[in-house]
Amino acid sequence: METQPTAQQGTLDWTEVHKRYKATSAPDYPGSNEASSTAIFLNAVAWLTMIGLLLGGAILIIYQDSSYSSYAPFFDRHPYALLGISSIIVGSIQIIGVMMLTSFVKATVTFQNDVGRFMHALLKAQPTNPPYIHTTSKPNQNTSNAEKTTHTGPPPPPTGNNIFSGVPAENNHAPGWYPDPYKEDQSKWWTGTDWWETGSHRK
Repeated sequence: METQPTAQQGTLDWTEVHKRYKATSAPDYPGSNEASSTAIFLNAVAWLTMIGLLLGGAILIIYQDSSYSSYAPFFDRHPYALLGISSIIVGSIQIIGVMMLTSFVKATVTFQNDVGRFMHALLKAQPTNPPYIHTTSKPNQNTSNAEKTTHTGPPPPPTGNNIFSGVPAENNHAPGWYPDPYKEDQSKWWTGTDWWETGSHRK
């Protein structure tokens, strides 16, 4: 059975999520700053190497052996031309690979930080009650026809009479201990109208 969102259960305010996301700084994951700095450094080195490779290859190509006349074959007059062309092609492929790797590292770190900021903002903007709860449990027969009641004051200790499965809506919102909608291994006290903020109990 799936309970539909209601005003009582609360809804997620995406405007609040956006505000909290903008106000949250990027989390400092272990090694993320080092990885980003290394990627930037290697990317700069790759660009400088590319420039040097192009200049060096061009010099090898245009170098001319003066012992040959202008009518001699090109590679006879330019003995290092083939080396220059090969160096430019092979070196460019390797350097482009390094640039792609550094770009991937930087993009991964950025994505990781953005996801961390978003999840932090999402958790902080969560309403007191979840917008909806999926459950396959059946209504408790002992409370399905009972009158709705409320409980004030601190929650009592969990006993066999106040422990329920499913959600409060399936038990006529009877006060008691229900599975915590946010922590699978804990129970949370339902007062009859709302969750008791400090009333948690490990199963």
